[in-house]
Amino acid sequence: MWQSAYGHRANKATWLYYVGERAPFQLRWERPVGSHQVGFHDQRGKARNKPTLNKREANATPPDFRDTLIALALWSYPQALSLAA
Repeated sequence: MWQSAYGHRANKATWLYYVGERAPFQLRWERPVGSHQVGFHDQRGKARNKPTLNKREANATPPDFRDTLIALALWSYPQALSLAA
């Protein structure tokens, strides 16, 4: 999936592996085009280059994506919440 669907300014791909007692809820699978890039210049030509994010922002996880991953983990094993309380 793409973190740009959750607010990251670059097209940042992320693999997810889900294990749980019930099927995962619906996630955002679209691939919005990022306004920035991570890393080196685009090899397809200078016209395709976008502003490059600094290392800290490039590595950051958008808060909306973080919250979704936490909710997904809690959703996967609902009885774990009652055991933790």
